[in-house]
Amino acid sequence: MLKRLFYISATLFLLVATYTLAAHRAQAQAGAQVIGFTTAGNGGTYIVMTSTGDCFLRPVGDGRFVPQPAQYVGNFWSGGTVAVQSESWTGVKEKYRK
Repeated sequence: MLKRLFYISATLFLLVATYTLAAHRAQAQAGAQVIGFTTAGNGGTYIVMTSTGDCFLRPVGDGRFVPQPAQYVGNFWSGGTVAVQSESWTGVKEKYRK
């Protein structure tokens, strides 16, 4: 009886351990979340944007899904920083009071 209880307990322990490890690995592979989705060319192409700004596209042929790998287009935010002129509120007010 104790042998059977040991086997059942060991089996449950291994199932829990396997699930825990698999959940952590799947979470690590998830990557960035999709924040934008659109179609282009009369629905001929799917375009997806992730939370990191990466853009992917996947062509669709004949209006039905053709399993092709998504193609990395580029990063939406990779244009670099935008140069701005730092100005105080006093400067802004004086600019428009003239």
